[in-house]
Amino acid sequence: MPEKLPENPAVVFLDGTSGHLPTAAGAVKNFLREKSVPIDLCVTLTREFGEVDNLRRIVPPAPRRHWVRADCYQPETVLAHAAKYRPRLAVFPPGVFGSEMCGRLSARWRGSAMLGVTDFDFPREAGGPPSVKKWVYSQNLLAEFSLGEPPWCLGLAKSWAGTPKNAPPDPPPPPDSRDDFFSLPPGKPAHLENRVELAVKDSGELAEARRLLVAGLGLGDAAGVALAGACARLMEAGWGVTRPVAMNALADPAKIVGVSGATASPDWALALGASGAAAFLAGVEGAGYLAAVNSDPEAPIMDKCDLAVVGDAREILAEMIALLKSGRE
Repeated sequence: MPEKLPENPAVVFLDGTSGHLPTAAGAVKNFLREKSVPIDLCVTLTREFGEVDNLRRIVPPAPRRHWVRADCYQPETVLAHAAKYRPRLAVFPPGVFGSEMCGRLSARWRGSAMLGVTDFDFPREAGGPPSVKKWVYSQNLLAEFSLGEPPWCLGLAKSWAGTPKNAPPDPPPPPDSRDDFFSLPPGKPAHLENRVELAVKDSGELAEARRLLVAGLGLGDAAGVALAGACARLMEAGWGVTRPVAMNALADPAKIVGVSGATASPDWALALGASGAAAFLAGVEGAGYLAAVNSDPEAPIMDKCDLAVVGDAREILAEMIALLKSGRE
């Protein structure tokens, strides 16, 4: 990796009002650690300043921490405050908050933005552009780009989420680290007439699963996918599906594993009837052990897993359920 330049410390933006904060903060920590990116400031939304002690254990340790109290995440109000910062490098977590803030803040700063970043290198020479990589063409090609004028805004891909194996613990914050507190104006912005919060299922439980079973379209139909769910419950494992399964209305989209859903780092993952598209594999690449069952020995996943079983995934799944039930009787 090119040597990092010292004048490029990052400012990180996180949404502490969201239940996704642990996953989002974990992705940012993984990125900062792996790419050796120094951090200068962490800006975190919070509903109450009384939550700061708990949030401080989750967000990346930084020399400076700004806590911004907001009743909820209202983009225009948050953007008005965030635009006051103008870092050379800004890092945003995966998800709706990170994507929106990355794109819109970059426009306000007249900088350069890239979403879905899977890799990053500092500029090789002072004044040069950094390079980033991301999946394009429906996750079939890993492309490399040079960013333009700073501020450089990076929206991370979901593949950064999860807990890396043998990851070192977070270092303590610097002894002279400082906390500053800000409050956003209460109530809704003048242009907003009404606001309704909808409860949306999320895939947080999949991201945290230590064991994971994933159903692919090779299971045939809704009954086959339901068998995978039953098997996962018997194994006390998380249960997810590939995107084609959800797009064919065979499962809830909240169950998707991959770049458009959950990214997991389980101890082991078992994929049944999944062909192994790059978008799906990005969701389980952090697994300690990956096994796959597919009737096609040439399926892409068969070269990417630790154990490949050629056979009818539905038949093997039925046998697994029978064995699990007999072991409990």
